Amino acid sequence: MLDEFVWGKVGRISPEAPVPVVEVSGESFYPGGAANVARNLREFTAHVGVVGMIGRDRGGEQLRHLLAEQKIDTSACSISPDFPTIVKTRIIARQQQVVRVDREKILAPDEKQIESVVANVRKMLPEIDGI
Repeated sequence: MLDEFVWGKVGRISPEAPVPVVEVSGESFYPGGAANVARNLREFTAHVGVVGMIGRDRGGEQLRHLLAEQKIDTSACSISPDFPTIVKTRIIARQQQVVRVDREKILAPDEKQIESVVANVRKMLPEIDGI
């Protein structure tokens, strides 16, 4: 999961609907969900890895890049074009969240994907201290 924050200010109300118009001044990305837990664990130990599904899409590329920057191992992740990466976008204006936009499609992994993840976990078992 990828968390996206869009920062800006409200200067007016939309003429199309009674909603604020946010003028974007910046954006930032962070690992979300279990990837955020891994990022927090990285503060306490030298080796942290994640196992799961990451989409072969823009969000997945961004997530893998962020985890690599934190030196979090993603080699046990299954990268799939069939699994869109979950992205949660928070629009922030005047230090308050205006809205959250979730881009997610909950899909069940197929047998091959499950077998791949299980095989990766089995390979890692001798080297890990916690799951």
